[in-house]
Amino acid sequence: MRSLLILLACIAKTTTVFGQGAEAYFNKGMAAFNKQAYEQALEYFQKADQLNLRNKRLQYNLGVTYYKLGRYTQAFEALGEAATDRELASLAYYNRALCALKLDDQAAAVDSLHRAYAAAATEQERLLAKKLLTKLEHTVTEAPEAKASETNPSEPQPLVKKSRQIFSASASLSMGYNDNVTLNVIEDAAQSGKSDRYGGYSAKLGVDLGKHWDLSGKAYGVHYQELNAYDYDSLSAALTYAPTLETALGQPLEWFIAGVADRAYLESKGILDTSSATITVRYPVLSRQPGAQSYVQAKYAWSDVRNLQERYAYLAGNMNILDISARLGVAKSLLNLAYQYETNRRRNFTQEGRYIDFSPTRHKIVFSHDVPVFRRTTFEWGAGYRKSDYQNANQLSTTEFVVRADERLTAAVRILHKLSKHAWVIASYQYLDNRSNIDSYTYTANTYSLSVVWN
Repeated sequence: MRSLLILLACIAKTTTVFGQGAEAYFNKGMAAFNKQAYEQALEYFQKADQLNLRNKRLQYNLGVTYYKLGRYTQAFEALGEAATDRELASLAYYNRALCALKLDDQAAAVDSLHRAYAAAATEQERLLAKKLLTKLEHTVTEAPEAKASETNPSEPQPLVKKSRQIFSASASLSMGYNDNVTLNVIEDAAQSGKSDRYGGYSAKLGVDLGKHWDLSGKAYGVHYQELNAYDYDSLSAALTYAPTLETALGQPLEWFIAGVADRAYLESKGILDTSSATITVRYPVLSRQPGAQSYVQAKYAWSDVRNLQERYAYLAGNMNILDISARLGVAKSLLNLAYQYETNRRRNFTQEGRYIDFSPTRHKIVFSHDVPVFRRTTFEWGAGYRKSDYQNANQLSTTEFVVRADERLTAAVRILHKLSKHAWVIASYQYLDNRSNIDSYTYTANTYSLSVVWN
């Protein structure tokens, strides 16, 4: 019983509320629960729920209260709603297993325990699931052995306070083949007409500075076996401020305000410096799909581009990008949709036979669909369309001027297989078809790659 009192006290400090009415009912529910007046606690929690207190921690409280009242079916459903929150998933699934056992549904209990084990973020959570699975004569294979817990595994379990993760890191190595290598410098490709094998890498390190501040650095590169003139590397650093604002609808509104500095290299020689300011607003969408992380998002980025070599003077200037996207959990899968609007203001480049003004306006639409096919394997497919309109004419001959207009189609498939808790192997294929009213910018490319990702 003492553990349940700790549970409610912890939740009170982090819950999202809609007005003082919902908060008052939630607090009254806590007080009633502490007095073991479960019927009254349930009434107050239900009223808070009706007033749009949609934080999944409330659903966890409802589930525990239903359990205490012997209403195991309703407890099972409420805890399922709570399990859609990553931080609550392991304990919510564990407690669902207890409800399933009360309902004499051992298959559902075993399934919930496996989910609790897979979602565990602490050794205590992992051990709870493992002990009860062992009691039910089922086994798990991944968890390291831990010291036995004194927690009673037959009662709903409290939330465990987690330590703040200060450092984060991710890295990937890849190899692949491209049948028409292109030089992508700010999305303006010059094709080689040649094929080549390549190796790629990326690495990212993040530091949580506390009080909503994060610092991160990233390195990325692609190197070809023979076409060394197309070798590309970039280094970037970002400082991000990410506050969370409460909303009347019961879900937090996330903000990300960042300053980014990036340097691009060709053949190890610096070509461009880019300084960017970005602002992102993200609103999480409630979903019944565990781990779906559904949201709608708007992002605006302003960038100043400076050339480091005279050869790339035509790319200097500034860029504005507005990106509106949504990530939605649909029938045990994830659907990603995005629209992007881009404008460029670059230097005039007044050399005969070259662009007078290399400043395109672009519209881009992208979608992808992630579908789980096995327990550790996901299939992802997607496509995109981009239209680019340039501002000034390109001189093709002494008598002919053409204003360039491009359309780009892309299609891609990926198979992602989870090797361990932190490692993935990814096989991918991408088709690109760039169509232009200037023949030299019309081309296709097929890219195949195999990557190992760690995070």
